[in-house]
Amino acid sequence: MRGEKMQFIKKTPIEKGWSGDKKFRAETINGEVYLLRIIRKEKKEQAYRTFENMKKCFALGISMPEPIEIYEQDD
Repeated sequence: MRGEKMQFIKKTPIEKGWSGDKKFRAETINGEVYLLRIIRKEKKEQAYRTFENMKKCFALGISMPEPIEIYEQDD
């Protein structure tokens, strides 16, 4: 599904966490489940840096969820 925009059939809000970001448990039509985080625009640069660092850690074999995709969407 990489390279194309993901289509979710169900998004369940996640109320836990410290970040203040909106988080959802998102499910695709194929039954795949993802964590969807929506951040504020002022945190955009930090989010991109964090995402790149997560990809590097995952590539090194560190046990963690795989970072799949990051993109910007108009309001």
